Amino acid sequence: MQTSKHKIIFYTDTPMYGGAENQMYLLAKYLDRQLFEPIFIIRNLPALDRLASRLQEINIKTYLIPSKSKHSLKNLTQLNKIILQEKPSLIHAHLWNPMACKYIFPVSLLHKIPLIITEHDPFKLGILKTVYKKVTLRFSKSIIAVSEANRQLISHLYPSHNRKTVTIHNGIEDAPKPILATRRHTIRKEIFHVGPETQVIFSAGTLHERKGYKYLISAYRKVLQKFPNSKLIIAGEGPERKKLEKLINNLDLVNRVMLLGQCENISELMQSANLFVLPSLKEAFGLVLLEAMQAGLPVIASRVGGIPEIITENSGVMVEPADKNALIKAISRLLSHPELMNKLSIQGVIRSKHFSAQKTADGTSQIYLENITNHRP
Repeated sequence: MQTSKHKIIFYTDTPMYGGAENQMYLLAKYLDRQLFEPIFIIRNLPALDRLASRLQEINIKTYLIPSKSKHSLKNLTQLNKIILQEKPSLIHAHLWNPMACKYIFPVSLLHKIPLIITEHDPFKLGILKTVYKKVTLRFSKSIIAVSEANRQLISHLYPSHNRKTVTIHNGIEDAPKPILATRRHTIRKEIFHVGPETQVIFSAGTLHERKGYKYLISAYRKVLQKFPNSKLIIAGEGPERKKLEKLINNLDLVNRVMLLGQCENISELMQSANLFVLPSLKEAFGLVLLEAMQAGLPVIASRVGGIPEIITENSGVMVEPADKNALIKAISRLLSHPELMNKLSIQGVIRSKHFSAQKTADGTSQIYLENITNHRP
């Protein structure tokens, strides 16, 4: 009979707090604490202060590694020190990037601790990175894909690991309390800088090329001609910001497109908007879509990655990626038909309930127990 909990090391060397990191937080929060003791190892960076603070609020031990780069050898030496100290039953690494978490593989091998990984970025790579990926996957006891599309892609790219790759969809918590009408009015006035009649088209995500924001901004120029009482607002930060600002300026959209930067109150912002659009070129899953649907926003998204597993025919609209004309058509159609937007809003809320953080945690717990039970030091 088990008398102690299994220590599970959660590790990522990410420099930012995004969707993958939020899933780590939710997974740890909803794990059965009678069975598992989650312990986080993250880098000591200002961008991760909020994650560290949230982990502290739910009493999860967190180690902060003082390294300036994911390639720094400090990651390796500190990881080794922590593993020796904690003696975990299992390590769960979250790969946000093709070369992410590279030092956890030799450390787990050295200490003979089973390692499982979640692939948040399982896309096709160049030759050198593909060789690296094949080597690291050999050391992983289980591979978790956050969508069935991801699992199929991993199986196609690395067929020898097909048997140990499983799909566990990302999940969300129960809907937060709806904001009051007065709060919605304040957000629209003081943050969005719009009146009550303005149609706010909203998006949220890292300002990265693969999010496809340049197509959305270009499409919006045409949408604006038909719907002058509208505004496009994008929440998030990232390497493409300067390019997007230049595009906005060149298209003379400075007063009609707003880049909000990193925001913590995404749910409130969503509840204050009218329509959500995710124009991604690649998307492992599309968690932000679930958050938008949960908030009651009708959604438009690219037909890529795990998105078709989220959006059904009645709960949203999908378009082909990098298709500006398709975005123009879809946005214009919804803004022209409020009854359709209302229908999608209702069905979207219903659909979002199929993806819960508890379901994600339960599925992952099974993977933990299987690997711990089958482990032979």
